[in-house]
Amino acid sequence: MTRQKIVLAYSGGLDTSILVRILGDEYGYDVIACHADVGEAKDREKLAQKARQSGAVACEIVDAKDEFAREFCFPALQANALYQGVYPLSAALSRPLIARHLVALVQDGWRVVLTHGNGPQVGFILLRSELVGEEARVPRLSLDMAVADSQGGLG
Repeated sequence: MTRQKIVLAYSGGLDTSILVRILGDEYGYDVIACHADVGEAKDREKLAQKARQSGAVACEIVDAKDEFAREFCFPALQANALYQGVYPLSAALSRPLIARHLVALVQDGWRVVLTHGNGPQVGFILLRSELVGEEARVPRLSLDMAVADSQGGLG
């Protein structure tokens, strides 16, 4: 039986690295890690190696620095886009660009489901669920329930 492939927006951080393992082991997917490099100065080979060590069957790294600067950063700076009225937007600006490159993988013929690790919130919720243990009589949360929990909490 062929496992369904799933593309994960992969940062290389703890949350998405753990999510690679969860999606593969608990949900039975072949995970393709997709990293859009918007200038974080990560070592591409180490990033791909970490994704594979986490269980990804492939790692696609897209050099999106110029595209990010030209189509997202410059227009945001020109518009004086600020987070909470104080900080220049940075990480949030990259989300539409990352999504664009995930969709490009689908258009290239990957049969996938798109997902994202939802930052540290989902990892924290899953860890919290694990640490509670059986004696607390609280059911362990599945990944989809942890995502729903984080979405409900974030609004």
